Amino acid sequence: MSQFVTEHQRALLAAGFNPGAIDGDWGRKTQLATDAWQRSRGVIIPPWLTVAERELGIAEYPGDADNPRVVEYHRHTSLKASDDEVPWCSAFANYCMDVAGKPKTNSAAAASWLDWGHRLDAPMYGCVAIFSRTGGNHVTFVVGWDKRGNLAILGGNQSDKVCIHAATTTNLRGYRMI
Repeated sequence: MSQFVTEHQRALLAAGFNPGAIDGDWGRKTQLATDAWQRSRGVIIPPWLTVAERELGIAEYPGDADNPRVVEYHRHTSLKASDDEVPWCSAFANYCMDVAGKPKTNSAAAASWLDWGHRLDAPMYGCVAIFSRTGGNHVTFVVGWDKRGNLAILGGNQSDKVCIHAATTTNLRGYRMI
């Protein structure tokens, strides 16, 4: 996936936390090791990230079929789309906040998160990050970063699934937190 993730995995292993294979792929074992490392240092894991982590791997169904889990995410917005082809990054973020009992935007528009909570000048573990991208915007959660401006982001509708990606801040529109 990226050099950032590989470096992170090596640091976790050196600190005594097993991220699984040192392969540059931020999977469930890397996330669990990161959570354990953070908890050992007093970091409180935001409840919406706990919800998001349980959803890792949920993906759109190919063809005309619709994954009922993705459709469930849509139910947490005013749009209430019934198709997993409808952009669902904001639906996923709303689902995570709703299940965690936190305020949400109720909107299917990723840009709606630019008005949620308060603005941050720098990333914070678990904060919402909003990016511009071809065709619109994308909303996701920050789960890691480095000094070079690389982020690890956990979100829905990233490569048509819930996963963790590496991202740069080139198209970042803002960080938000409650």
